[in-house]
Amino acid sequence: MKLRTFLLCYSLILFTGCQIIEEGEVDYVRTVENNALSAKDITQCDKALYDKSEYTRAGVTRECYETLYRKYTKVPQIASGDTISVHLMQAFNGAAFEWKNASEFFGRRGSNAEMVIIANVCEQGKAGCSMSFGPSADKNGRVIFYSNGVKALQYLNLSYLPVYGPIKYEGGPLIIQLTIVELDDPSDQQKAMLQSLASAGKQLYPPASDVLTVLDSVGSAILSNSSDDILFRYSMTLVPDSQSQNYQSPIVAEGNYAFIRKNTNKGPLETELLDKLYFDNLSGRLVEECEKDDKELTRVDYDDGTFDEFDYIPCTLDLNTGKYFKDYRKNTYLTFQIKSGFVEKTLDNIQTFELLLNDLNQAADESAAQAVQAISGLENTFSSRAKEASLQKSLNTLKTIVSDITKNKFDLFSIEASKFVKLYDIELNKMKTAKCDDIPLPPECESLISSEQVQQFQIELHAFLESINPNPAHQLSTIIPLGSEPLSDAGKVKTVLQNGYKKFFNKALFEKFSGELQAIDKLVANVSDIKVRASAPEALKKRKALLIANVNNFLSELALEHANALTKTCPSITNQDCYLNLTTTQKQALINAFNQFLARNIHGATAIDASTDANLTTSLSAANILALEKLIENAF
Repeated sequence: MKLRTFLLCYSLILFTGCQIIEEGEVDYVRTVENNALSAKDITQCDKALYDKSEYTRAGVTRECYETLYRKYTKVPQIASGDTISVHLMQAFNGAAFEWKNASEFFGRRGSNAEMVIIANVCEQGKAGCSMSFGPSADKNGRVIFYSNGVKALQYLNLSYLPVYGPIKYEGGPLIIQLTIVELDDPSDQQKAMLQSLASAGKQLYPPASDVLTVLDSVGSAILSNSSDDILFRYSMTLVPDSQSQNYQSPIVAEGNYAFIRKNTNKGPLETELLDKLYFDNLSGRLVEECEKDDKELTRVDYDDGTFDEFDYIPCTLDLNTGKYFKDYRKNTYLTFQIKSGFVEKTLDNIQTFELLLNDLNQAADESAAQAVQAISGLENTFSSRAKEASLQKSLNTLKTIVSDITKNKFDLFSIEASKFVKLYDIELNKMKTAKCDDIPLPPECESLISSEQVQQFQIELHAFLESINPNPAHQLSTIIPLGSEPLSDAGKVKTVLQNGYKKFFNKALFEKFSGELQAIDKLVANVSDIKVRASAPEALKKRKALLIANVNNFLSELALEHANALTKTCPSITNQDCYLNLTTTQKQALINAFNQFLARNIHGATAIDASTDANLTTSLSAANILALEKLIENAF
C-alpha cells in the first residue's frame, strides 16, 4: 500500500506541473549614438576608429565596442510624425531547467524547455493601448518567439525580429511590457494545434514565414495555462522629451536596449555586471573581456596517462588591440533596437496580427471546435494576405527589373509583365464572381483579397506606370479601372507596361550620355585649377590624360550609337528595338551641349556637324576624334 501510494505521488510530480514565478531582478541599459570605447585601453573611441570597427570580420576583436549608459540618459527623441519600430535583436537564456518531464526523466536526457517570449508594445493614447498587471497580463501581447527545443544557457535562434512597427509615431509615451514564459509540458493536442497554425502560415502566406519565421505558432498563447513558469517580467514606459531641464526621464529615442535579469540569490543579485559589459551592435549581443583561463585549451586526461587538448576557446581573435572578448553568457538577457526611418508600409501587415492573437488567446479556454474555428479564420486571413502578397511580389519584380536599367532586360520584363497581368485579372475576376462588393460580405470573399487591399494596390500600380510611361497610348483609368472590376483589356495593359520599359530605358540611355558630358565639364574645371596653381605637374598630366580619355569615350560611344541607329527605321522608340538607340532629337541635344563645351574651353576646335546623318558620321570619324584630342592636349 505504501509503495503504491509512493508511486502515485511520484507520478503526479512527473506528469503535472505547478507554476513557478522566478522573474528575477530585471533592469535595462541603452547605447547612445556614436559613443563607444576603445577595446585596447577603454578610452573614448574617435569616429574614424569607430567607423573602421564597423567592418570587423566575424570572430575578430573589434577596435571599438558600444558603451552601455543608464536608462535615463538624455538623448534626442524620435520626432512626432516619423516612423518608429522595435525589433528583438538577440536573446540569451541563462535559466537552468531543473525539472524534467516524464520522457526526459526515463530517457535520461537533458531538460528541454518550451519557451515563449511575449511583448506588449504600444503608444499610449491609441485605441487598445494600456499597461496591465496580473496573471492574465503575462499572456497578453504578441508572441514574438516560440521554440520547443530551448536548452539551458544558450542563445535563442533568432535575429532582429519585428516586435512593433514600423508605424507612424504620434508623440505619445511608448509602453513596453516583456515576459518570458516556460510552458509546462504542453499536451500532444495543444502541440498539434501549434503545428496546424504554423503549417497554415507557411503554406498560405509565404511572406509571413519570411518576416515572422520564428513564430512557429502565431497562436502559441493558446498553450498558456495556470502552470506555466514565469522566468522574466519587466514593464516600462518611454516618454517624449518635455524640454524640462529639471529632471531626467527615459526618452522615446533610437538606440540599442539591453534588458538583463539577475538571480535573486544574495551573491548573484549584488554582483555589478555593467562595469564589465559592452554592446556589440554588429551582432546585437553583450560582450565582455575574456579571462585568462578562457584563452587556454581544455585538457582531458585519460586513465592510461595520455591526454587530449580541445579548442573550446570562446574568445575573439585579436589582431591589433591586445584584447580578447567573448559573448556574455551568465544571465538571461534580451536586446532590442528602437529605430526610426523604416518605411511604414514595409511591415504594416504585422500590426494586424495582434487582433488575431486576441482571438486565439480566447480560444485557449474554449472547446476544440471553437479553437478549430479560430484556426480557420486565421487561414482565411493568411489566404487573403497571400493573394495580396503574390500581386505585390509580381509588381516588385517589374520594379526591380526597371531599377537595373543599365542592362537591357526587355524580354524578361515582358515575361514578368504577362505573368502580372494574368495574375491580376484572375484575382479580380474571382472577386467579381463572388460579388465581393456586396453588403454584407459573402463568406467566400473572406479568403480573397479585400477591396481595401485592391484599392491600395491599384494606386501603387498606377503610380508605377505613370513613372515609366508618363504619356501612355491608353488611359490608365480606362484599362485599369479602380475598384474590383477586372482589366478592360489585358493586352493593352501589357502594351503600356512594355512601352513604359522602352521609354524608361531610352531615357536612361540619354541620361548616361548627359552624365558623361557633366563629368567632362568637371574634369576641365579640375585641370584648369591645377594648371593655374602650377604646383603639381604630375597631377596635371594625369588629369589631362583622364579628360582626353573621357572625351574619346563619349565621342566613340556616340559614333557607335549613331552607326547602329542608321541601320534601323524608327518612327518611334516603342517600335521593335528602337528604344536601344538615341532619337535624333536626343543626339542633337547632346551634340549642342558638347559644342558649347568646345566653344567655352577649346579655342580653334571645329564644332560637330549634326545637320544631317552623313555630316554627323563624318564629324565622329576616328580621325576627327583624334584631331580633337590633340587640340585638348594643347589647350591645357
